[in-house]
Amino acid sequence: MEFSYALEVVFTAFICSLVLLPAASALAKRCGLVDKPNARKRHVGDVPLAGGLVILSGLWLAVPFLPMTTATWSIVLLSVPLFVLGAVDDRFDLSARLRLLAQLGIGVVLVFAFGLTIVQLDSVFSAGPLLLAPILAVLFTLMSTCGVLNAINMSDGIDGLLGSVASISLAAIALLCMDANAVPEASLSLLVLGLLLGYLAFNLGFFGPDRRVFLGDSGSMLVGLVLLVLLVELSQKDTPVITPTSAGWLLGLPLLDTVSVMMRRIVQGRSPFAAGRDHFHHVLQDLGLSRRLTLNVLVALQVVFVVVGITANKSDIPQYLFFWAFVVVTLVQFFGVNGAVRVIAKGKITEHGIAT
Repeated sequence: MEFSYALEVVFTAFICSLVLLPAASALAKRCGLVDKPNARKRHVGDVPLAGGLVILSGLWLAVPFLPMTTATWSIVLLSVPLFVLGAVDDRFDLSARLRLLAQLGIGVVLVFAFGLTIVQLDSVFSAGPLLLAPILAVLFTLMSTCGVLNAINMSDGIDGLLGSVASISLAAIALLCMDANAVPEASLSLLVLGLLLGYLAFNLGFFGPDRRVFLGDSGSMLVGLVLLVLLVELSQKDTPVITPTSAGWLLGLPLLDTVSVMMRRIVQGRSPFAAGRDHFHHVLQDLGLSRRLTLNVLVALQVVFVVVGITANKSDIPQYLFFWAFVVVTLVQFFGVNGAVRVIAKGKITEHGIAT
């Protein structure tokens, strides 16, 4: 794939996103799909949840121009029920159990209708592959489906975070696909990258604070579906483009934070899917960092994760070393955030940061 073609796909999707967002924003307001501020959501005013509609529209508009594979069709066809699920959740705030059941249903369709199953992982103790028995492969794929969809959804906590983090992951996936001449997967990555860049222009207020939009659950789960299918497809090919271990690093910050948050809530005896201000971005803000500085720190961390992921994919270093490195980073983040949460809970935080 030529670099000029890649730029053309990203630019076309970017312009399409900019054109569609004002109309999508107006429609979201009319349908009551707006995000209202509360104790956890500290934005100002009601913000339309229009990002998901733009991503859905962009995917379907691109069908005549994309090289279509089974994986691409799975994303396009499943984008509709997943968008509806997210939109209903945005509007009526569904229970965590109902969302989880719906996500399991998406996983079942991916496995049994489209044949997208994780059958091989990197061994965590040796350089050889780890082959999963059929039932374990299905169960692990279903677990991964729920995990990735929730990880991406939980990352949508401050302006620009999910859009930036996902864009970095998609750019890295596109680069690896272009290098391996995996044109269908590269094209899809670049398409969604362009759509997200257009969304970010509105989300970060480049067109004024009154025209800001959010992805909402409908948008975040669509982004999660794209990343999930791409990473499964590319890591499970006969000649893999991405190793299973590097796929985890490419997902990066959302995976790290979600694992840490779920571990913390389980230890505390709470539901791992319960809402709360214990995500990395919440804790950094409660420690006194501004939203923009929090965004910059987390985007920089995602870049580091992705660079490690690309290195793992290209390097001759055994993959199990990268796996254990991710485990160590997760534990460091888990205990570090735990300490910060205890400090915040004890009231040692002033409005300007840690009290001295």
